[in-house]
Amino acid sequence: MLQVDGYSGYDELARPNRPGGAITLAYCLAHTRREFFNVQTRAKDVVAAEALRRIGEIYAIEARIRGSTAQERVAVHQAETKPLMAAFWSWLMARLEEISAKSSLAKAIRYT
Repeated sequence: MLQVDGYSGYDELARPNRPGGAITLAYCLAHTRREFFNVQTRAKDVVAAEALRRIGEIYAIEARIRGSTAQERVAVHQAETKPLMAAFWSWLMARLEEISAKSSLAKAIRYT
């Protein structure tokens, strides 16, 4: 797994037929948050506001475990963050089906 930003050059690393196999890309949550923040600032969008709230829950977990050992952080990520991220992803995919594909909100969702 490689943490990346939205630079499209990283897409090559995720190709299934890549020599050595595909690398799973993990996009930066701070950049994701910024996308939703920009939508919320411009349009006062309720979906963007909810996305920011959900990201805030994840940030709160990170703040709580800051300074913990790597093993403790992994355990918390698996037990708490992973289910929140899975629910967030499912929720975003459902919202994506309800909005214009050309909207700034859709762009923010696709960035995630």
